Amino acid sequence: MRYSEAVLDYFMAKYNYTEATKGWYEQNLVKFQKFAGDVNIEDITPLLLRRYAKEQISVCKSQTTAHHAVRCILALLKWCEKEGYINPIAYRIEVPKEENTVILAFTEHDKNRLYELCADAETSWLTARNKAIIATLLECGLRANEVVSLQLDDVTLGANAMMVVNGKGRKQRFVPVATHAARLIHQYITGFRQPTDCQYIWMSKKSDNLTKTGLTRMFQHFADAGGLSPNVRVSPHTSRHTFAQDFIKKNNGDVYRLSKILGHTSVVITEGYLRSLQTL
Repeated sequence: MRYSEAVLDYFMAKYNYTEATKGWYEQNLVKFQKFAGDVNIEDITPLLLRRYAKEQISVCKSQTTAHHAVRCILALLKWCEKEGYINPIAYRIEVPKEENTVILAFTEHDKNRLYELCADAETSWLTARNKAIIATLLECGLRANEVVSLQLDDVTLGANAMMVVNGKGRKQRFVPVATHAARLIHQYITGFRQPTDCQYIWMSKKSDNLTKTGLTRMFQHFADAGGLSPNVRVSPHTSRHTFAQDFIKKNNGDVYRLSKILGHTSVVITEGYLRSLQTL
């Protein structure tokens, strides 16, 4: 069986992958085919994998990128071994270690500045939308994909406000909505959101749903406007880290509850997540 055929079979078996997860795997699996060619899957030896790992370490911008590139190939090969296509020894190699990247969280000044920058939007409804999005990110800890995927029926406002969030691996979880975020979301939906058949909460200028790319561009606009801490990455993901840091401070280090809110599959992931946090 050729490598390309194995990849196709792999994605057929993993049909429940989200588009984002599938795209991430495709990007990394294509890297290996460019390196090794469309080889027979049985001919992928430990030596070839070690050469690939070494090549990734040299060409990738970070050790973490190399780590992910190799882990994707190992996931494919482990599946092939399970299906009986290859010998299990083929994927037993040392994986490049991930970097312990220090993530700088937003300061209180940064948070206030983000809300101020929302006022620079072209229209009042965009200002209301952007403020509600910022509150959702900072006070609920959602991933960027999870934010843009929210639909009207996913949010229950009022007393004990709650969101039904569709996370990684299509796993649903309930996330509490802070009072301030609930108020801004309610104001946007009832007072500013344009009438439309679209069920997604966040509308774009074209009256369709806001995409992850659109959300990223919004934060890029904030970064270009300035006034934020110079060493902080201005992105939706930094907001998620900021939420985690704030939650731990306000809830006596309750990492187990935080893990459930963030949608981590293990508290170990959350602990590693928190070890990477650093305040200015």
